Amino acid sequence: MLGIMIGLSQGYDPRYTLYVSTLYLLPCLAFYSLFHFLGVRLGMASFINRTAGRLSLQHRVSPQQITLAFLVFIVLVIIIHAIYVQGFPGYKALTEFKQLRIFSLRKSVTSDIPGWLKYIYSFSIKAIIPVGLVYMHLYKKKKAMFVFVLLAFFIGINSMQKSHFLTFFIPLTLLLFYHRQFRKGLLLIGGILFCIVFMIFVTNPALKYSALSPFLNEAKERTIKKDMDKGAVNEPRMNIGEANEKAVNSLILRTFYLPGSTVGKWFKAIPRKKPFLHGKGYKLYCAVTGETFHDYSRELYPVLYPHYAKRGFAGSVNVASFMYEYANFGLWGLPLSAFIITLILLTVTFVFRGDWTMQILLNTIPVLFLSSGSYTSLLLSGGWGLIILLYILLLHPTKIQQQHA
Repeated sequence: MLGIMIGLSQGYDPRYTLYVSTLYLLPCLAFYSLFHFLGVRLGMASFINRTAGRLSLQHRVSPQQITLAFLVFIVLVIIIHAIYVQGFPGYKALTEFKQLRIFSLRKSVTSDIPGWLKYIYSFSIKAIIPVGLVYMHLYKKKKAMFVFVLLAFFIGINSMQKSHFLTFFIPLTLLLFYHRQFRKGLLLIGGILFCIVFMIFVTNPALKYSALSPFLNEAKERTIKKDMDKGAVNEPRMNIGEANEKAVNSLILRTFYLPGSTVGKWFKAIPRKKPFLHGKGYKLYCAVTGETFHDYSRELYPVLYPHYAKRGFAGSVNVASFMYEYANFGLWGLPLSAFIITLILLTVTFVFRGDWTMQILLNTIPVLFLSSGSYTSLLLSGGWGLIILLYILLLHPTKIQQQHA
């Protein structure tokens, strides 16, 4: 929320900050405090935690079997995905110098695969890999974890998404620091930063041209210049130090400015340029009523970024979860979203009750992603629901973890 409030304060109507503070944040705190008190007093917290414990598979399946299942699953996902997209888009982009082609390769990672594989691919990135890494560390499967880390780096580069490296490795990094394995934690952070810089290199034609031009003959250089967008040829050249600086600045920008800026853009566009949806932003409602579903995260892209849309780019404008309720119900949607988010967070709190370490490790990234996506997408295709399920099946309760920590 800090990033949202900072971004909203940068040149947007002050009323937007007031709306978020009074109609969303304060109700969140009030609902959470009230329902947590009632949940504990009425025994709901203990009931949910005990029920989760009964579903655990730890006494039925060995750590060796579970570790092997993680490895086989990810390898199969990589192979099947490569078959459908006919190769590895992230690595193909290394030799591309036209921005639109790089954009098409990045888009093909998910657009060129069937729906069922999209879900499996998303589950792998958002849940299977981060939980698998934590599991292997807790059960000291060092060799398997090393292979799993390499597979995670491979699939992260191939997906061409910098945020995936944070999704993969932040839980494991926090766990390494918690277990005072600072050297391994710092080494992993170095790997994450290297991959983020590498992704900037892969997706930036001007940077690739700057790095490779000293090694190119005149004929090859003319070919690349012809293939590149005109603007990219004349962009200032960057060295690796400047690329690192750009990576850090990009991360800071995405964390502390863009979430709030996007919220401000949605407030400005709705209802001035796009009307309130009155429920038509929910697939279930539209399926029941026969209304046409509207995905404003996609429909607002040409409205908010017309210069990119004119160049042929098509994308989505992901925004904080509460703005989806605002898009449907106006200002009344903000306290409604606060109520729904409170129920989700309370359920997570009760499932992980008494296991603060795993609660923080496994839920930090999903909670942060609430600033850039709807809670329904995050729970389902975003993998948060699967993370909770995997915790229940493989890591609950705390006693098992302490034996292997």
